[in-house]
Amino acid sequence: MCLYNRCDALSKKTLDIITAQGNDAIIQIKGNQERLLKIIKDLVTQKLKPMSTFSQQQGKKRNRTEYREISVFQLPLNSLPWGWENTFKTIIRVRRYTDCFDSKRKEWILRTEVSHYGSTFLVEAQRAADCIRSHWHIENKNHYVRDVSLGEDASRIRKNPGIFARLRSFALNLFRINNVTNIKEALFKNALCFDNLLNYQGVF
Repeated sequence: MCLYNRCDALSKKTLDIITAQGNDAIIQIKGNQERLLKIIKDLVTQKLKPMSTFSQQQGKKRNRTEYREISVFQLPLNSLPWGWENTFKTIIRVRRYTDCFDSKRKEWILRTEVSHYGSTFLVEAQRAADCIRSHWHIENKNHYVRDVSLGEDASRIRKNPGIFARLRSFALNLFRINNVTNIKEALFKNALCFDNLLNYQGVF
């Protein structure tokens, strides 16, 4: 099963190829698909009842606690706009309630967020929650590090960018095998002292 961060990350044709090969996908639907998102919001708030629900709470971490409520709705046929009519079998709604401690005001502030996902297969709420959480673990541990610490998003390389992408992957794998958790700090220390890098396992 594949899980994509947002539905603009792949075309409808690509999604059809995924399902034609016997695979399934869960895709987050964001504001750039304005019409699709509006129809889905209307369906799950006014017309459909959840087929399953699941809730989980994350303990206090970094001065915040988070509570998540996951609801799965089965879509009727042809309930979505043209092009997406029979693409998704279920819609997943994730409500996040986060208590964040404001150190300046010395009080807890409640923040709420609602996300919607389309699933090409029938899925129970608990499994949907596990899939989405696993995806964000990859986002935080790999994609965010590549984009921010290794500067992949800011890169202006246009000739053979794949070569440099592999070099970033090599550097990241090297850090991981040496149990480096703070990539940004390690990059700074290695820039100051090249011997640090030479002492890494896997360099030679």
